[in-house]
Amino acid sequence: MDELMLMELYYNVKKELGQEYDVQVQSVVKNNNKELTGFVIRKGEEQVAPVIYVDSLLSRPDYDLNQAVDEIVSLVHHHCVPPISANILLDFNAIKERLRLKLINYEANQPLLEEIPHVKYLDLAIVFYLLIEENDEGQLTALVHNGHVEAWETNVEELYKIALSNMREKQRPRLEPLENIMKKLVKDSRIDALDDVVADFPEAKMDMYVLTSERGISGAATILYSSALEKLADAFNCNIIIFPSSIHEMILVGEEEGLEYAQLSQLVRLINLQEVFPEDRLSNSVYLYDRRKKEIRIVFQGKALS
Repeated sequence: MDELMLMELYYNVKKELGQEYDVQVQSVVKNNNKELTGFVIRKGEEQVAPVIYVDSLLSRPDYDLNQAVDEIVSLVHHHCVPPISANILLDFNAIKERLRLKLINYEANQPLLEEIPHVKYLDLAIVFYLLIEENDEGQLTALVHNGHVEAWETNVEELYKIALSNMREKQRPRLEPLENIMKKLVKDSRIDALDDVVADFPEAKMDMYVLTSERGISGAATILYSSALEKLADAFNCNIIIFPSSIHEMILVGEEEGLEYAQLSQLVRLINLQEVFPEDRLSNSVYLYDRRKKEIRIVFQGKALS
């Protein structure tokens, strides 16, 4: 990242927001050990402050300083942080309805997993977060750390039970044919590359589907509680191959005889490298939903995430 561009953006945002706001530059290690740079913007004495990540803004080919400043200031003014105090965050009964879960890669996040409660699942980890605020532009979340679990006097088993119940009720799964999603992306500059990638998938008797959440955020976790896999398997009378497209969604397709899982894993890895941001990559492995056993397993262990 260009430090001069970063500081220029910082000083202009700080100037535009005025003395009412405190703006700090912070580096945050995110999913898959990816370090991002953000502005922590706090209004007055508020105890909860959002982090607005600026890496994608600064890396735009058509980056424009004034436009970037306007975008950040607009986010600050139109998406207020709810009045949540630090004391409430320590009250488990008051905060547990905000508890959610998501999937991340297990091996790629070892340093992080030492600091947070988690459950190992396949080659992934189920981790927990608090949904502080949600609106049309996205979500304000806070990752649950070991210190929270101690303060709440709870355990991982209870976190999982509550978070899963909240997910079922408030972040329902959405299953959609991949073809429909491709049509929505027709004006996206990536559409040609995506067409090439999809063309490399083997033809199957079942259309390809995308399984995600209603909002499409951290939707890969829906495989933990969605009935879509069982319904598709029964409808097409086959097992279901699961491709970990990203932390936000899974791609589903019917199992066919003669499929080479090693080749499919290479394809997943190619998609990850070419189409998915490093912090959004989930796994290079290939999973299978076994219709008879009603369970998901790894059918090919992919290479470590790059």
